[in-house]
Amino acid sequence: MGARLIAPERNRCSDRLNLMSQGRPLATMLEDVRALTAEDVPTMVASEKERTERERFEPEFFPQAEQGATTQEAYFKWQLTQPNVIAVVHEAESGIDGFAIASLITAPPVYMPGGPTALIVGSCG
Repeated sequence: MGARLIAPERNRCSDRLNLMSQGRPLATMLEDVRALTAEDVPTMVASEKERTERERFEPEFFPQAEQGATTQEAYFKWQLTQPNVIAVVHEAESGIDGFAIASLITAPPVYMPGGPTALIVGSCG
């Protein structure tokens, strides 16, 4: 029997999307999405609720490194300089409440037929 991924019952991002929409069509929600800038990165790093939740479920894999926030901030800022990266934030009245960073890559040869794909990192709420 293969490994099984244990996840919370509900998809937190889907729930968050439903809360954010408050009956608004998706097209109007997209008005709140903009390009991520280097000035946004400290806010993204400071909002580490999702990593903290993951650490609770996988304490061996997700513990905060001693210089984790500094390293994460530098890495996000480096990603923004890469030509193969698309990065956006969702901004609510209260500020940034989600982001997505997509690195456009070629799928590894273990996938058939391979080709272009995106490696996405993101957080919501």
